[in-house]
Amino acid sequence: MDYTLIVDDMTSKDVQRIRDASCKIIYAGQNRDALKPLLLFIEQMRAAASLDLGGMFAPNQRFPEYAIKTLEFHRDSNECTCNLYTGKYDGFDPDEELKANNIEFVSRSDDKYSLIARCKKCNELYDVDMRWGHYIFHDWKRRPK
Repeated sequence: MDYTLIVDDMTSKDVQRIRDASCKIIYAGQNRDALKPLLLFIEQMRAAASLDLGGMFAPNQRFPEYAIKTLEFHRDSNECTCNLYTGKYDGFDPDEELKANNIEFVSRSDDKYSLIARCKKCNELYDVDMRWGHYIFHDWKRRPK
């Protein structure tokens, strides 16, 4: 991860660059070590979340807002990073999280639209439901204990 490029992109005022850099931060959210160098630049990058980034069906501000939230989580919390799944960002694809070795599937519905996932770091269980509209999104809910 090129930290200088990410900071440059997040502070660029260019919608696509901000969105791409935000997604890189969000998808690295399960890796504290990868994001540590960016923690020093949170305030610089915060301005991206206040720009009008457009978005017809869902505001593009959600990308930099959740990227900043992800960085703040790593700065302020020692909780398991799986807590980020239940935030306001709905783009965590369980199949990608499985490939990244962050979770394992406990069960999956026959239609593949619902599953139970377990965090491989803390064993927390999540119900995950796929939804679709203008884009595919996933709703993660912590299972009651």
